[in-house]
Amino acid sequence: MSDALAATRAGVAQRIGFIGWGPGGAAVLAGAQRHAPQRAAAARVFLGGVQPAARPPLEAIASIEGLFSQAELIFAEGDAAFLAGLLPMLRLAISDRHVIVLLGHALSLEQLLHHLHERKLIRCLVRERDDPAAPLLAYVASPYVSAAELAAFRGLFGPQAALLALQGEQPFEVVSALTEIAPATFHTVLEAMADGALMMGLPREEALALLSSLLAELGRAMLQPEHAAGQARSRALRSPVAAAGLMALESSGMRGLIMRVVRDATQRLGAAPSHLPSSSDEI
Repeated sequence: MSDALAATRAGVAQRIGFIGWGPGGAAVLAGAQRHAPQRAAAARVFLGGVQPAARPPLEAIASIEGLFSQAELIFAEGDAAFLAGLLPMLRLAISDRHVIVLLGHALSLEQLLHHLHERKLIRCLVRERDDPAAPLLAYVASPYVSAAELAAFRGLFGPQAALLALQGEQPFEVVSALTEIAPATFHTVLEAMADGALMMGLPREEALALLSSLLAELGRAMLQPEHAAGQARSRALRSPVAAAGLMALESSGMRGLIMRVVRDATQRLGAAPSHLPSSSDEI
């Protein structure tokens, strides 16, 4: 029996709910409808004044207390001001049977644990779209979440989901930064290579189609269990042509530039930490 099935039969985090609504919640619900339809059918949402772009296909609950009485695994999505405004109600409603999952990077676990104390919290990053393969990218949990509760949480995303279980919030910030900057970086590199191909006589649209196919093939290969970074580099350097091109790339300082891109994006993400009042203050 799988851990997720054992957790479900044990009654751990059977019902799910949502505080606020956005693209992250939509991706979570889509995964639950696919992999845990009974739990998705029982889902509820507390909007708390948030006006979603599209009305979520969930029954709305009028209060935090009502939501917490009907759900054990609760996903919270919204900006720092929205979530901070709910802290007094969360402190009153949360109990040892609840697990709160923070979607995105509006607030950190450290900030919320300061206010909610020894509670079961998970911070996770999801793709902001309905991705049938794996909407969840990474998560980090507070030490109070049990193995069974984590299994029930993971079960929402299916057995094939590629989940990164991080051991702290610093790696979470790096993952967040990579998801923000990597698409723009890859797009810029592909466009530059297509421009170079155009300069050498290949139509730009054809070059972009070829490069996109090569990038997708490389991505699939790198996800294989037997993949190793050294092997991929050896395969790439299979001809004098590739070696000459790579020499030009390395001599331009491209590797160091991309490393600085990741560094600067991560630092920018954490440059303005959200302020929360102390646990004794009124919000």
